[in-house]
Amino acid sequence: MNREQWLAEMAKKMAPVFEAAGKPLPANIRYSCGFTSKKSAIGQCWYPEGSADGHAEIFIVPGKDDPIEVAGILLHELVHAALGSGHGHGKEFKKLALAVGLQGPMKSAHPTDETRIALKWLADEVGSYPHARLVAGGLIPIKERSKDPLINLRCPCCGYFAKAKPSDMGRGRLRCPEDGMTLLTKEERI
Repeated sequence: MNREQWLAEMAKKMAPVFEAAGKPLPANIRYSCGFTSKKSAIGQCWYPEGSADGHAEIFIVPGKDDPIEVAGILLHELVHAALGSGHGHGKEFKKLALAVGLQGPMKSAHPTDETRIALKWLADEVGSYPHARLVAGGLIPIKERSKDPLINLRCPCCGYFAKAKPSDMGRGRLRCPEDGMTLLTKEERI
């Protein structure tokens, strides 16, 4: 079994949950381990309208190799596939996501604890995810988003505004593109 077959088999085992929620999965879905169009996305669903032969295409980034995590990402992307284009992470997405066992902010909806247990059971049935996390090339492993709040900086002369991460402040100070002055924090301007 290869990665794509594993993803397809997991989706097949998840299908009854979508049927029970009143949104059966379409038959025309392809699954792949591959890069997404957004650097920060860990999964992506391309709708049939974007495919020359009318298939939805689901991608799971190659930086993920934990079968339960991959199954959770797949479940999120299957919600998109079941709804079709035009829903994003709005009300319809939230309604179906909650019904199939996802939680949290909808853009990063992830499995509940109970759903993770069910996904583990399904993964045990399907077998190990036949993939090893990519670690070369500078793009992988996927970095988690920084939880550091951004610092507001202003030019003391013209008021030019910028934001910076605290971790970047040690690399050197930003300068105003208008007059070359060092941008200052609120505390420094007082």
